[in-house]
Amino acid sequence: MKLVENIPPKELVRIKRIIGEAFITNELFYEFGAVEERKDLVIKYMDIFVDYVYESKALYQNADATAFIGLEYSDKQAILPKLKMLWRLLLAIPFPVMKKYLRHVKQIKDGNSRYTSQPYLAILMVCVSKDNQGKGYARELVDFSKQVACERQVPILFDTDMKDYAEMYQHMGCELYNSKTASNGVTRYNLVWREKGLKMAKEHLPIYGVGPFYGVGIIAATVIGIVLSVIGVIKSGRIENASLIAGFIVIGLVIFLLGFFVWKAAALGSKSIDKYIKSNTLCSAGVYSIVRNPCYSGIMLMCTGLLFMVHNLCLLILPVVYWLVMTILMKCSEEKWLRDLYGQEYVEYCNKVNRCIPWFPKK
Repeated sequence: MKLVENIPPKELVRIKRIIGEAFITNELFYEFGAVEERKDLVIKYMDIFVDYVYESKALYQNADATAFIGLEYSDKQAILPKLKMLWRLLLAIPFPVMKKYLRHVKQIKDGNSRYTSQPYLAILMVCVSKDNQGKGYARELVDFSKQVACERQVPILFDTDMKDYAEMYQHMGCELYNSKTASNGVTRYNLVWREKGLKMAKEHLPIYGVGPFYGVGIIAATVIGIVLSVIGVIKSGRIENASLIAGFIVIGLVIFLLGFFVWKAAALGSKSIDKYIKSNTLCSAGVYSIVRNPCYSGIMLMCTGLLFMVHNLCLLILPVVYWLVMTILMKCSEEKWLRDLYGQEYVEYCNKVNRCIPWFPKK
């Protein structure tokens, strides 16, 4: 097996044609139309994708150039070739088709987040020319990727949208650890291979998550906002009416106390929640039955209460920002991890319990 590099343009065209034709029936391109209808579009798509793999120096082939595999280390991703590929795809694929395609890809992506928190070797594609299928070349390609992974002491991660291929890779010693089905019926199968004895740094979710960054950030913003208001730097928005001031202080105190009790309930139960995390068990009892992120929510509510007590309307934009940041952080990090780990159980939990604001669970 050797790296494909510095080859004549005609040879690259030949390779791209082989790979493009092999992917025409792949379920990934369901949105491109029926098999016969999508042929030209799939070949065009794979033409661009193979250029990306080749330019990233991630394309390997067997001795007679009839079988190909793309291998990419997670810590050595080629950013410029990837950006170039995305731009070319946007220009080459009709917008309505690309829009539907991306919508469904979004539904099934990130299924391997359990392993992506540490270095890994990604299989970008596996392809054997039609005339040479069934001769053991696919196993040869996968065995080569195992050798490369062993050298770096990392696991191999790869996805397929074809059930037959997922079963084939399992016969080659890979583990099917996750699958997700999009609304169009296409299923993404996530597979991993690890050298026997290779220890994974993180078999469970991180215990602290993104919480410390979020908590420190909003506490700092709150303190700065209060200080600027008290010393008169933020003059506009201050309420001077005594009755309104009293009302704001009472509201702030109530919100602060609510946040304190929510945070306290989560903090006192930190040992038990650590056990849930380490055992990969979803916790939905106690304070987690009224809000999904009680530690973060408690801090957010305490900060919000303090801002109300300062009775400056300008500062009340901060709680909105806190809520927005928390929502984005949770959606992009912990909620992805939890959804991948617990599947439908976590989806149902999310449907019942709020992300940020403590409230009675929905029925």
